Amino acid sequence: MTLHIMSDRELARLKVLRDLASGRLTVSAATELLGLERRQVLRLSKAYQEDGATALISKKRGRASNRQTPAAPTPGACALSNGDRKCLLYPA
Repeated sequence: MTLHIMSDRELARLKVLRDLASGRLTVSAATELLGLERRQVLRLSKAYQEDGATALISKKRGRASNRQTPAAPTPGACALSNGDRKCLLYPA
């Protein structure tokens, strides 16, 4: 059995989508509660019906940011700098 951790936002979405799937909520009411467009609520609802609660967990969790700077300079980064100056991007 795998343990899945959900954020507060994902848990709130789960509650709304569970009510939507059971018929206690309409799609328009779910859009207002979630603050999403109708199309996104339908997309989430379809994913929830196919894969269950795990479909609501962010797929980006655990990955490095696109904006993250690398830990070490690339070999060509310092070579492109002026010869009389040290590599200022990543001091040693």
